[in-house]
Amino acid sequence: MRNLNLPGPPCYRVAQAKGPQTARGASRPPAPAQGPGTQTAHAPPQGTGKSASGARAATVWPGSPVNPQFLDALHDLESQQGNYQEFNPTGGGIGALGRYQIRKLALIDTGMMDGQGNWTGRLGIHSKQDFLNNPSAQERVIAEHLANLDRQLRIKGATTHIGQQIDGIKAKITITMPGLIAAAHKEGAEGTRQYLQHLQKHGWRSDPSTFPDVDTEAKYRAIETRLRLFENERLDKIPRH
Repeated sequence: MRNLNLPGPPCYRVAQAKGPQTARGASRPPAPAQGPGTQTAHAPPQGTGKSASGARAATVWPGSPVNPQFLDALHDLESQQGNYQEFNPTGGGIGALGRYQIRKLALIDTGMMDGQGNWTGRLGIHSKQDFLNNPSAQERVIAEHLANLDRQLRIKGATTHIGQQIDGIKAKITITMPGLIAAAHKEGAEGTRQYLQHLQKHGWRSDPSTFPDVDTEAKYRAIETRLRLFENERLDKIPRH
């Protein structure tokens, strides 16, 4: 694999896949090992990956190192109606932007903003509206962001639990790398680590009565939902570090 020649100095470069992306349902090269218990699925956990504006990940950036089905599934949870133009002002800061509801910290980590929250001009983006109007930039940023999360999850030890079965609130769940990445995109790598640590202390049984408080319960439920929905998703081409 070779590095993408992206403009500007991203915090963390992702590797480009060898060969073209394939369409949904077409044959693909084997996914990298994601730990015991990981299975391959060929459909997003819900929805169609489409929205009112109709664009899909595979058509916007065919060379993305991330499986477009994974990206479409993530989009289904984050911004199914608004797609690349979606803006959610809640949650503080600049809000959540675009198809994947990217927030300020992710934009800083990928070099799109500086530490003070000013746009750097990377990828030709100088404002929130520039970002919302540029699907290609959004696809590059989400690929780099997911690679950053992959690295953070490994550093924090969360990936050592891959293959562990959880007695979840709604169903039994096997921890997989795609599930961890999706959970970390929602609640951060540290939040995901804390959730796993809590479950480990309670025999890998998810019981809301043991969650510390209401806010933590909401966060843990969001993490668990993504671990469950993305358990059998195929991540593809996120580089290992």
